[in-house]
Amino acid sequence: MTTPSGGDAASEARGSVAGSVPWAGGGPALPSTVRLWAALVAVHAMLDRALERDASTCGIAGPDAIGVLRPLAQAPGHRLRLHDLAGRAGLTPSGLTRRLDELVGAGLIVRASCDQDRRGTYAALTESGMAALPPALAHHAAVLDRELHLRLDPPSINALAILLERLASP
Repeated sequence: MTTPSGGDAASEARGSVAGSVPWAGGGPALPSTVRLWAALVAVHAMLDRALERDASTCGIAGPDAIGVLRPLAQAPGHRLRLHDLAGRAGLTPSGLTRRLDELVGAGLIVRASCDQDRRGTYAALTESGMAALPPALAHHAAVLDRELHLRLDPPSINALAILLERLASP
């Protein structure tokens, strides 16, 4: 479609967007911080897709289930307040509620009241949840090994893990 200025509408639309967004449309190079963020988002999505593809053979459906169960297994008494668990699992409160409903239904966790604060609720790992976690983690590790070793050698994976752990620490 031709515009009143005689140009192609799609090209002009891309040009107007590129002109209004920094670093779009072949402008200056992206800052390394933006490139890092974009790469982290892309890698996270790629690994989540790989884990989801193989979830049926895992025993615990979905990578975010491991993200909920693992912090509970590491916590004193294998329980955490829901607010703390959401932060450690990287889920929103509503996302955590949905995942908890599934995990409670599967018998892997229970909800428990907080004795000191009646408004507070804990999620606690059950014996079944504790038993299901090691094979699920082994499965996830195998999927992650396969995906990451296609792209990086072991020393690079280790170096990247160290850097990201440092970045993620408070």
